[in-house]
Amino acid sequence: MKKVKVKLGEKITNLFVIILIIPLIVLILPFSLLYEILIADKRQKRKLRKFRDQANGNYFLICSKRHNWYDFIQNNVIPVLPSNLNIVWYEGNCDLEIDNIRISATEVPGVYGATKPLLLTVFPDHINVESLNNDFKELRQMSMRKDENVREKARILIEEKLRNNN
Repeated sequence: MKKVKVKLGEKITNLFVIILIIPLIVLILPFSLLYEILIADKRQKRKLRKFRDQANGNYFLICSKRHNWYDFIQNNVIPVLPSNLNIVWYEGNCDLEIDNIRISATEVPGVYGATKPLLLTVFPDHINVESLNNDFKELRQMSMRKDENVREKARILIEEKLRNNN
């Protein structure tokens, strides 16, 4: 066997890594995880609470442009929306904003992964999330173009949902 000579500089570098760097990583990793769990989570909850306080009583209709929803929403739903219902287009993520307080829609429990369109009702202590997908699917199949009959049914459906959420 051939002996491999290790230079003194390499020995010192290896020793430095073993003695200082690895223990530092072992010490820092748990603290960074604790920070993420305790502090960042509290910050997100505080931000959500502030948003709920500001947006109390407001409604959001979160819509997707996928699966032919865009034309239906534009032509038959937006024209009949009440003034206190804000429309938000969701494309992987979006922001909800009231009085310069902005939160990501994915920070609202129940939004991520839910079938759109969604009706969000904001209360001081929680945000109610309800999918309107099945309700609107029937109307969407009736007409993608402007249709007064479909608009009227959409208006009645939205008013009924808003009444039930109060």
